[in-house]
Amino acid sequence: MNDIKWDFPDNNYSIAAGVNPTNTEIFRKEPVAYFAREICQNSIDAPIKGSSQPVRVVFNTFKIHRDSIPGVDTLIDEVSKCKDYIETQGKDEYSQQVGRLYDSFGSDNNPYIPCLRVSDFNTTGLVGAKTNQPGLPFFELTRREGSSPKNGNSAGSKGIGKFASFVVSNTRTVFYSTRAYNANTDETETAYIGLSRLFARPLNNDGLFTLGTGYFAKGNTHFPIQTELYLDPDFKREENEFGTDVYVIGFTEDAEWKNDITRKVLDSFMAAIIFGSLEVIIDDIVINKDTLRDIINNLRKQPITRENRVIISQYELLSSDGETIHKKTVCIDGSDIDIFVKTYDLENEKWASKQCVKIRYPYMKITHSLPSAMAPFSAMCLIGDNQLNAKLKELENPQHTEWQKNILKDRPEQFKEMSKILYDIDSEINDFVAEVLKTESGDSTDFEGAGDYLPDTDMAEDGLDTSGDDDKPVDDEPIVGSPSRRKNRKYDKNTKEPGDESKTADMGTVDENGVSGSEDPRKRGTEPYPSPGPDPLDTPPEKKYIDGGDTPFMKHLVSDSIRFRCMKPTSSVNMYEIMFVANDDNDDCEMNIYAIGDSNDREKIMIESASINERPCEITDGSITNFSMTKGEAYKVSCIINRDGLFASKVEIYANK
Repeated sequence: MNDIKWDFPDNNYSIAAGVNPTNTEIFRKEPVAYFAREICQNSIDAPIKGSSQPVRVVFNTFKIHRDSIPGVDTLIDEVSKCKDYIETQGKDEYSQQVGRLYDSFGSDNNPYIPCLRVSDFNTTGLVGAKTNQPGLPFFELTRREGSSPKNGNSAGSKGIGKFASFVVSNTRTVFYSTRAYNANTDETETAYIGLSRLFARPLNNDGLFTLGTGYFAKGNTHFPIQTELYLDPDFKREENEFGTDVYVIGFTEDAEWKNDITRKVLDSFMAAIIFGSLEVIIDDIVINKDTLRDIINNLRKQPITRENRVIISQYELLSSDGETIHKKTVCIDGSDIDIFVKTYDLENEKWASKQCVKIRYPYMKITHSLPSAMAPFSAMCLIGDNQLNAKLKELENPQHTEWQKNILKDRPEQFKEMSKILYDIDSEINDFVAEVLKTESGDSTDFEGAGDYLPDTDMAEDGLDTSGDDDKPVDDEPIVGSPSRRKNRKYDKNTKEPGDESKTADMGTVDENGVSGSEDPRKRGTEPYPSPGPDPLDTPPEKKYIDGGDTPFMKHLVSDSIRFRCMKPTSSVNMYEIMFVANDDNDDCEMNIYAIGDSNDREKIMIESASINERPCEITDGSITNFSMTKGEAYKVSCIINRDGLFASKVEIYANK
């Protein structure tokens, strides 16, 4: 009963776990970075109350002989049986994958295994290790799937983050050890347990399989072992150093692992670090409020990327003093939130993130929004320890990177309430950004009414000759297309964006029916939007190709007689409507939407679905593709895009010419 051993229980003729469980798939895009984010999130959720010291998280690599792994012979034997079973199934992909898993336990010639220890300090540790009582942290982490016992103000509660540890383990094996302080009993609890998330294998010919998960613990009840585990030979906790140690066996170490963790920690926990509530040590890299300045200065010397801009802007918004930082506190649903905005001069505008990061207590970045501002700026929305914070937590996806109100669809009242809250947050952000930029620049631009229309961009301001010949439907420079045309286009040497920014079709004035152009469509019939004539989605004629090859010859359609008007219906947050009148007959067309900035920089808006004159159309890589246009006909394009909020936009159409 009390034997300490590895145990892989049967599934009682129920579900058999596969080779690649879905709980781990969401972390495979950036496994080490997401693992670090989950670890730090769990740690800042459990600080010792009243402590003046920051939560400290340490990532340390080391190697151990495989014989140092508790119960290693039984564990390797189980992996071998899983390997034999998969090989009988005849699936080469799985066989190779499981073969690598088996090899990760080392060999007689190479018995040393790379491991990672992640330890936190100044936390309560995993309370409940002494009793293994359901509902307490130790049980919930090691035994429960799909839930977490965290309270409303903790960063995470979905319970899926625990699987990130296994994604960075080549052996799929992790040990948890804790020295915990139980405030309710005023006791110190010490315990450890091992988990190996393999996959199901048959135990007999009657359909009985293993569960797929094994435990290194006491007996068949998998009770935690009541002592601490020390696998790292250079580490041992002091008597009053409470916290948790996670040992990843067979760490998937690569050359960039330190940089991956550093960037994810800076991006996700900048506020917590600046406020002095979190410190992270990655082998020899120390990240805390005292070292941040040097880290950010070094980051400035590296190539400018969007990620670098966001990290640097977060640091500046919370640590810089001066007239360029503006702060406003607003009340949303009875709770205060702080909004910070930083403006940039011409010399420093390259560092503007042009987004608003959204951070909530315990000061973890969740998501961001893109306010409709033209001038360079960076912004931050900071939500403290309040009721709004608790409500927003309930909307988060398992990765804690998005607030998803649709999870409340079956609760109409809550859905309505949270929809309004999210709308109010974005409205306050957008209004304050606009107010600051308008004040800073002295611009007289009218920001009011932006909720009804996206801003116009005058063609004359783009350098177009609006007095040109209407019969010239295309520019002189071809655009090279492919099945994913946007990836292979010829880039303008100045903007580094597809096409020529000075020759971009534009939004124009709009009549009461939302259509503009050289010919009023209302004069051709009684309906505001007449029939488009030939079906715009008919199969296009044979394409022209570059030099006889297989690359379509695409040209950018430009003329002052084709003008676009973008409107946002109030009924849908993510829907936009584009109205225009075609200036020529064109087949095999493609439409793109871009969010544009004050310095002619732009960002591709991904179109998720769309219809042309109420007929569904084809979407390829976020663009509307393979449609036709007839000269003089009016078109209404309704798009569902991948972002909320308002933005200045440009619409471009390409055609096979």
